[in-house]
Amino acid sequence: MSKNHFILFVALFFNCVNLFSQQTSDISKVMYVNTTSGLRGRAEPTVNSRVVTTLLHGQRIATTERSSTPVTIDGITDYWYKTFFWSKDTTWFDGDEMWLFGGYLSESLPIDAPVLLGKWHYSNDISSHEQSEGGDHYNFYADGSYRKDNPYDISHVGKWSLDGNIITIQFYDDYDWDSDKWGPSEFKIDRIQLTIENRNNINLIFQNGNVIKLARCNDPTVKN
Repeated sequence: MSKNHFILFVALFFNCVNLFSQQTSDISKVMYVNTTSGLRGRAEPTVNSRVVTTLLHGQRIATTERSSTPVTIDGITDYWYKTFFWSKDTTWFDGDEMWLFGGYLSESLPIDAPVLLGKWHYSNDISSHEQSEGGDHYNFYADGSYRKDNPYDISHVGKWSLDGNIITIQFYDDYDWDSDKWGPSEFKIDRIQLTIENRNNINLIFQNGNVIKLARCNDPTVKN
């Protein structure tokens, strides 16, 4: 084999390896960011690709794909996982696809993250009246933002804080299509008592006495 032919063979070999390494397989599961420094989501499954956003410790994600071969980053060997980054401040579900390195993800909420973080849905034993309200999800994000949504719409956006067992939620519940933003100009405020049964089941006790039982949403078809 001539030198030129050998160089061509080597180049083709590594091109094939690179192509193979970027193949993916469908995989759906709920995972959580497990690094206190935050995790960068990238446009492609490589550390050199564009950063889409940075997710904070405890953030819930729902994966759709996994790279076919693992890689080693920071001495950790794992796969890349694809997810969809939902915008939290609009009335529709838009966003960007991104890839996260699995070495900094876990399949359960990290033990040092607040229990309240994540996506919650009504428990099965809640009253039929409350179940009929559209299948709402309560979303408490690691950056302090809050959203209440259902499969068809987003009804509340705002922010949350926790002081002892009292959750304070400041939210907008009306979208002004003319100005293309949430309104009115001032937040509404709810102060809700939180009781924790375990890390996957909580109760919200509202000021009017209503009690909503919530379970952590581990359905990967329900996005972030």
